[in-house]
Amino acid sequence: MKKNLIYIMTIVLLTAAVIMLLKKPVRTTGEFDANILKADSLMVIEIIYEQNGNKILLAKGLDKWQIREPGSFEPDPAVVRTLLQFVSDLTLKNIISEKPEKFSKFGVDSTGVILTVRKQDNSRISYIIGNDDKERNYSFFRIPDDNRVFLGTLFPRYRLTSDVNSWMKK
Repeated sequence: MKKNLIYIMTIVLLTAAVIMLLKKPVRTTGEFDANILKADSLMVIEIIYEQNGNKILLAKGLDKWQIREPGSFEPDPAVVRTLLQFVSDLTLKNIISEKPEKFSKFGVDSTGVILTVRKQDNSRISYIIGNDDKERNYSFFRIPDDNRVFLGTLFPRYRLTSDVNSWMKK
């Protein structure tokens, strides 16, 4: 009888420990601000999209957005909406890695998209957008000159390309 009581107590304690560990949120590394890359879309005045050596500069004029580089023309409003929606909704979920040798695995190396957002107060936010994590519908992000690779909200890279013709108003 005493032996059964010891087994039952051990099982109850192990079960309680497992439940506590499962409820505890998982963090791979230290704390961070989940909104460090977010920008209010109403405050954005310029977006620079760089990929594979191509650079597209989108700037807000008095009443509409303009592509200023390369060339000068009016962009497709859907492209502008997509970008502004993305920068205003961007939230980081977790730090995935802090090892530079893993940058290529997550696509946050030279193959990634560099997005630079300038706000009305002339502050800039710049980050590298890597591959998508297809299992969780998230994307990988990294701040230039920072070794941390973040998992954040999905960036629709498949909708935007570095070919300026795909940004033109149709």
